[in-house]
Amino acid sequence: MAPRQYFSPYRPRGPRSPRLTLIWIALFLFILYVVRWLSLKSGDRGTDKMMDEYLSGGKMERVEVKG
Repeated sequence: MAPRQYFSPYRPRGPRSPRLTLIWIALFLFILYVVRWLSLKSGDRGTDKMMDEYLSGGKMERVEVKG
């Protein structure tokens, strides 16, 4: 009988296929695109004004909360 070869996590890995690497990168970018699309589609658009003010460095008017 031939000796049984056991799996060792410390052995060197074989070369990675460039095609497999490109598939993983494309899948990752596609998932990012879908998450971004879903967040923009179903998200609250009221935060856009706040983000524009924050990025432009302008001052927003204060809103008094009565309670």
